[in-house]
Amino acid sequence: MSQRALRYAIVTSHSHGYAGLFLNRLASGDPPPGTSAAAVIFCEARGPTALRRRHFLRRVRKALDIGIIGTMNGLRMRRWYGEELTARLASPEIEQAARAAGLPVMRIASFNDPKARQVMRALELDVAVSMGNGYIASSFYQIPRYGMINIHHELLPAYRGAQTALWQIHDGSSVTGYSIHELSREIDAGRILHREQVPIIFHPTLRETVVETSAEVQRRSLGGLAHVLACFDDCRAQVIHNDGARSYTTPGTFALLRMLRNHHRLYAKQASDTNGAAT
Repeated sequence: MSQRALRYAIVTSHSHGYAGLFLNRLASGDPPPGTSAAAVIFCEARGPTALRRRHFLRRVRKALDIGIIGTMNGLRMRRWYGEELTARLASPEIEQAARAAGLPVMRIASFNDPKARQVMRALELDVAVSMGNGYIASSFYQIPRYGMINIHHELLPAYRGAQTALWQIHDGSSVTGYSIHELSREIDAGRILHREQVPIIFHPTLRETVVETSAEVQRRSLGGLAHVLACFDDCRAQVIHNDGARSYTTPGTFALLRMLRNHHRLYAKQASDTNGAAT
């Protein structure tokens, strides 16, 4: 008797981004074996006033924590991980990508909307895959049989909340990576199903390094996600406990200065090693 295919849906809040890349993989005829994609759930993020206020207050608290210069750095770096990364990856528009993959796009107003929960229940999923979302209410992500998984483009448990490569460079490391984990009430704190190290691709500027490395990490994680979905039971049986206590955010002034110093040193070392190997 054959085992039933794992039924999953893609959940995203971005019209361009990682979800489009994964849908391209499905459209190319390379779906994870033993799985069945049901739909794309697109959150338009027009939630109740209380949730919007809570999100605004979180942003205000974050700005107070990292200061004016840290906030300015955050706005600048948001482009690195947003528009510039999307352009580097040539991420397709979500409706177009879903159509090519033969999947319906089901739009919801917010993750806390009762109608959104009805949509999720009606799909009768084994698992949902979060791709590029902010806060998701537990009343939504706990509906599928095995809940929801997320792709964090940095290594866990050490780098909760961190963006690709930045804090690794701050710590003097030349590697980054990605982690696929179960969603939990705390950010990036769920059990880890799969993770992979990826070398940082150093360029003369920190911006170039971040964009190029982030693109490579996202490409590599597509294969990791396909592996997790295809071997879901095995991955759940071999979870890695996520005991990381520290959570990272946008770097303040002193943290950024350390990143720039370490980046210069690591770039020079990589260039020297490359030249030495060539001779």
